[in-house]
Amino acid sequence: MYFPTDYSKADQDKFEKDVKKLFAVTEEHASTYTADAGGWVVEELTIPDTKERAKVYSAFVGWQSVQAHLDFKEAEPFKENIYLLRGAKGLKKLEIVHYHGNQVK
Repeated sequence: MYFPTDYSKADQDKFEKDVKKLFAVTEEHASTYTADAGGWVVEELTIPDTKERAKVYSAFVGWQSVQAHLDFKEAEPFKENIYLLRGAKGLKKLEIVHYHGNQVK
C-alpha cells in the first residue's frame, strides 16, 4: 500500500492500528486463514507504473489456498471491514498479489 511521502507518524500509527483490526477480523472469521504480518518499509519506494515516490506499508496474509482468500473476500466480515484498507487516509495505490512457493499469481 502506497502513501504520500509526507504521511505523518500519527497517520501511519492509525493505519497500522486499522490493519491490525482487519487482521483480527480475518483470524476470527476465516477458518482458512493461517497467519499475518505487516509493517512500514524503511525506504521510500516508487509507486509501480509511475515515477512518484511513496511511503509503503507491506502486509502479508497466509491462506490455505488462493481460492480460500477469494472466498473470504465474499464474506460479510470482510465486506464490513475492508474499508480499513481501501478507505485509508492518503492511500495512493493498493496492490495485491498471491504468492505460492516460487510463483506469483
